[in-house]
Amino acid sequence: MALSQRDRTPLTTVTLEGFKIQEMNVKYVERNQGEFTVNQRETFWSQDGQFFLYWDVSESRWKGTRAQDFAKVRVGGKSAFISAPLDNDILFPSSLTGWMEFDGKEWVRRKNAGIVAIGTFAAALRTVWLHGFDRAALNTSFTECRLFRQTVGDRETYWTADKQYFLFWDPSESRWKASVGGDLRKIQGGARSGLLGAPLGADLQAPEMARGWHEWVERPARARLGPERSNDRRQAPVLHLTELKDMTERTNGAMKYLARHSVVGRASIKRLLNPSALFETDATQQRVNYLRAETEVLQDTGRETGSPELAQYWGDLAAVAQRIDEPRMSNVSVKEVSAASHWQLAALWYKLRVAVHAHRSEAQVADAVNSWIQKEQEQGRMHKAAGDALETLPQPLLNQIKRLKGPLGPQLDMRFYEPFLTLLGTNDAQSRKQLMESMALEELKLTRTRASLKAMFH
Repeated sequence: MALSQRDRTPLTTVTLEGFKIQEMNVKYVERNQGEFTVNQRETFWSQDGQFFLYWDVSESRWKGTRAQDFAKVRVGGKSAFISAPLDNDILFPSSLTGWMEFDGKEWVRRKNAGIVAIGTFAAALRTVWLHGFDRAALNTSFTECRLFRQTVGDRETYWTADKQYFLFWDPSESRWKASVGGDLRKIQGGARSGLLGAPLGADLQAPEMARGWHEWVERPARARLGPERSNDRRQAPVLHLTELKDMTERTNGAMKYLARHSVVGRASIKRLLNPSALFETDATQQRVNYLRAETEVLQDTGRETGSPELAQYWGDLAAVAQRIDEPRMSNVSVKEVSAASHWQLAALWYKLRVAVHAHRSEAQVADAVNSWIQKEQEQGRMHKAAGDALETLPQPLLNQIKRLKGPLGPQLDMRFYEPFLTLLGTNDAQSRKQLMESMALEELKLTRTRASLKAMFH
């Protein structure tokens, strides 16, 4: 998962060992952003994003649980597989070991389980690419810098390789902006300066940053987070669309069409034929024309000899998913995997991942709502109708329900799309095969962990 530090550098890490749940014997990295705090304290997350540690103010102790229970914990719900000794601060512990672990029936004291290391973590530097601006020098990559002397308002900055331009967070406008490197000291002193402006309130990790930027000549552009490419060729998938539905009215313009699609290849965009279409909008600021481009279809079939490993991973994943009643593929044989193109296999995997994401999101929200209802009942607050209950739901939980039940369904962020974008960016079938095998194996490990935990606590 992406890690950024806002208040101090570097991040604090806590490493745990000695628990029967092996997946929790890992290093946890601090996250102190507001959206990750619980009971006004920072949380600590495993580097695979599957578990986190939090401060339970009602019991005055640190606990560890699954990431899927985060929403429930934030609204006061209970969830824990491990817990620290009473009143033991995780960063200044009076006792490193002697933590408790729930074995599925009762809490058991593990004499040698607990903290084995407290250290620091320097997150990998992120890179942002910009393109589409009038100032050609700004159409390049910006790399994160956390040096204190180059921060602005206690936030990291992002710099071009030649240090001529940088991106910074402007708290007075609640947006990311770009300026010339020579203005750094002036901006640190509170002066207003900027050549570019990002969408209001959006963080660099958010998908909203991909569009809606402004140059001070009011020209929008795009930004993208991701692995750096060895060249500047713009590549895009060639899609075959079916069952096209106009979604303009249902989504208030947020989405134009909804369609089924399949990837049939890739193309390199050589040049845009009508770039003015980017800026032609109607009275509601909706674009009124499609872009046309000169392209070169890449000679890549997306095929390779069969992958028995991928078929095996998918088969094992389907068996484990069936045990915990999650979306799964039907039985896929080695012969079928060998006969399909990598684009067809990637499309099948993408559909499964979307279905699993929606299923897990709904389960998390339902868990959080049930926890809130139970807490309300314990405090003697009974709601006569469902509408009355909805009106008193905590706003963050209500927002989750609205996003989940909205016309666009569960929202997918860059962490979800990044593996598929990486797959699209590969230049040979062998690399794609290895990437798909890696994605399937990681999901198999995660699902096995979920199945083990479900069997332990149900």
